[in-house]
Amino acid sequence: MTVKDQNGFTLIELLVVTAITVILVVAFAGPATGLFHKHQVSIDSDGLTDAFRRAQLRSINGFQNAEWGVSMDADGYTLFMGSTFLARDIRFDEQRDFGGIVTSGGFTEIVFSKDTGTPSAAGDILLANGENEKKITISKNGKIELN
Repeated sequence: MTVKDQNGFTLIELLVVTAITVILVVAFAGPATGLFHKHQVSIDSDGLTDAFRRAQLRSINGFQNAEWGVSMDADGYTLFMGSTFLARDIRFDEQRDFGGIVTSGGFTEIVFSKDTGTPSAAGDILLANGENEKKITISKNGKIELN
């Protein structure tokens, strides 16, 4: 009887490779998820800070001869034109969603006065998911900081 040349892998070799792959995926999935959550908080806080600054600049520059503001809820935020979110002109809305894992706390609406850019409210807005958090501070004179 002659021995044939066999190409390929044995069942045991395939099982060992599969087991090693599963162990590596499980070992690195936890840290990778934490990095994703931390990155999502940074993305959302950068976007919201940018929306505040754009609303303030549009108010100062008198864009469309109107006040501009930002309205926030649990799902995201809207840059709007008008003295309040309810009285806004929806044609100018710019809506953004939070990444699905970020929650916000603080104000629900800030409007910047025309020409001066003074905010209707001052204080902190906290964006967080688990232990990752970023704070946006808006001062009464209109300074916007991301911490």
